[in-house]
Amino acid sequence: MNKFLYTITLLVCVATPGPGQSAREAVLQKLQYTLSPPPDLLAARSVALYDYRYTQEELNNIQATFQLTGIDPVVYFESDQVFAGVDASRAFLKYLLSREIRYLIFLEKDGDYRFVVTPFNQQSTWVDVGQAAWEKRSGDLSETMSEVYRVAANSQKRLNLLIADEPETGIAVNPIAGQRGEYFAVDLRIDNLVIVRSGDKVLDDSLQQFFQKHYPFKYQFAEAGSDERELRRQGNLYILCWMHCRGKSAKELLGYDLSKAESVYTSVTYPLGSGLQLRTLSADQVIYKFYFRHLENGRVLLGTKWDADTSPMAALRNHIEGLKTELKLR
Repeated sequence: MNKFLYTITLLVCVATPGPGQSAREAVLQKLQYTLSPPPDLLAARSVALYDYRYTQEELNNIQATFQLTGIDPVVYFESDQVFAGVDASRAFLKYLLSREIRYLIFLEKDGDYRFVVTPFNQQSTWVDVGQAAWEKRSGDLSETMSEVYRVAANSQKRLNLLIADEPETGIAVNPIAGQRGEYFAVDLRIDNLVIVRSGDKVLDDSLQQFFQKHYPFKYQFAEAGSDERELRRQGNLYILCWMHCRGKSAKELLGYDLSKAESVYTSVTYPLGSGLQLRTLSADQVIYKFYFRHLENGRVLLGTKWDADTSPMAALRNHIEGLKTELKLR
């Protein structure tokens, strides 16, 4: 057995909501947890979706156990990026389908080290309600992974033989299908905007109230899950989009320059009743970032300044007020 399994590494984590938690947890909450691994886990490809708080050493140790066991995660992604928003999830889904992924492995770090594996349904919902999932967790990574090895290796024949020595974490997935611009969608003065409801009643009600009070141009709301081609046929040209994840993840996904290592980002904000102000947010702070996407050509318009914020309505206000400032409507 690999020597790392006997190494004790104890890490105490603060039990705060993780980045992208609502979307990720919505997936995990659909699952029915069992004591047995999927029957062909050691014969199929998987993807590892991991909490960013895992260190590289911990990921190396996890991959060493997977290699020893016969579990084959062909790629690792930070889970808050995968579930950051509709555009991000769509891009990751397309990539996973191209790699013929059969299983999702969630590597959670919420005070315990938690391992969850479940079939990938190859749809935008990721999993089906009530489908089986195998879970192992403890306060010690070595103990968790030892249990993964013991149960999986003793319950099924290993057919995965060529498994990488190290976790493949270097693959970038681009959620922007068209051109990218750091400017505003000034065409919204004449073109219709559609806002697709999220399915969260509180958020959707807040969005509706905001647009009624603060948006000066044409818009309409559409139901959650609406087909974008149909929305275009209805006369809409732009769609409101957003990312909900760490600031660092949002910047990476949206193509911002990350060549300078920054621990904080400066964001423009428009507090109620005030003009433009600046605030700094940690790169690992969970934020919302709004932008507009063109429904025909996929062009993404991000605004002229980084305007993310810690609540959805503050981030939306920042973006819309920035647009109105650009058009000299403030």
